[in-house]
Amino acid sequence: PDVSISGAGRVTGIALVEVGVRPWDGRAALLAVNLDFCGEPGCRSEEGPYLKTSGFLPAENERYPIPAGDYLLYTITDGAPVTVELTLDGLRGRTRIRPGRPAPEVSVGAPPETLWDSSAGAGAAYGETYADAGDEAIMLTAFRVRSDVSATSRYGVCLYEGEPATPAPVAYAYPCAGGFGVYVGGPASVGPYQVLFHQAVHTIADGGATWSFGGGYVSPPPPTEFEHVQLHLPLPPGVVETSGVPARGSCGAAGRHFAAGVCVRLPHATGTVSTR
Repeated sequence: PDVSISGAGRVTGIALVEVGVRPWDGRAALLAVNLDFCGEPGCRSEEGPYLKTSGFLPAENERYPIPAGDYLLYTITDGAPVTVELTLDGLRGRTRIRPGRPAPEVSVGAPPETLWDSSAGAGAAYGETYADAGDEAIMLTAFRVRSDVSATSRYGVCLYEGEPATPAPVAYAYPCAGGFGVYVGGPASVGPYQVLFHQAVHTIADGGATWSFGGGYVSPPPPTEFEHVQLHLPLPPGVVETSGVPARGSCGAAGRHFAAGVCVRLPHATGTVSTR
């Protein structure tokens, strides 16, 4: 794969966000993380981690485009050191970058969940509200479900601008009443079976905003295991307001610190990034 991440933690990796371009004009952004459902900061399980990558521009064959330009590079850690190797197609040479300042607003955690069992089915849902989340943020939620019985299930995520009208965690269960939801159906399979789901969103608001985000699962038989984790990465105001960020091509030398990220210049079109 083009991304290699080593280090312990529930969510670890990088975010690469283009500067000098307004998000609604098609800003390039890439999130590449390892997920490990091990329960606490700095942990590592015997089964994990799982590598997941999300791009926020249209992609072909699971390859995410990274155009030439200036970027902020964020390193995402969770209680332990992390090393990430990113290979960019079309560029030669190597460079090593060490983040020089923390981004304390980055949060990694597992919001409380609720399990229920009724005539409508068994399920689990969870979510969290991020007050004053800023103009722009990258959010990721992921969960792993295991059951001893095969079944047809529904699982996905819900997103609200502001706090949901329905109390948590029901607000994050299917069908995301009053919010934006992405729920999919899982076909029946030969049990025991496992569902591993992740969804990343790139939220954009006009001015400071509050966002609520979470996920859920429902199926006729109750799951024997349900594990989840969530990431919230607000981007500094300068990344959104073009009047407050360097123009394209003027972020400075590679390694210059800007807000909470490190400036990285990609002078040539780099093609794509894949996790295959």
